[in-house]
Amino acid sequence: MISQIFIQCSIICFFNTATALVYNALAIVTPAPWILAFGQICWACNHACPAIIYVTMNDTIRREFYRLVFRIKKVEDSSTAVKSTTQSKI
Repeated sequence: MISQIFIQCSIICFFNTATALVYNALAIVTPAPWILAFGQICWACNHACPAIIYVTMNDTIRREFYRLVFRIKKVEDSSTAVKSTTQSKI
């Protein structure tokens, strides 16, 4: 559990840090074209990574994502159903 959280944070922070370094370097020098391309790729990944990481690595978010996308209805607990019908009769 802790290792998954560490991996998730590390991936997100890597792209965020790489993007910041490239764009800060732009203020000082004109970097090589491959560095600019790397910065653009990191910028795109920086915005896409959290969603992809959470859907692939986080069990709760993945479960809710599947329910939302595939229109899976929650199975109501039988004890909850009994309580709600009992309360509605009162």
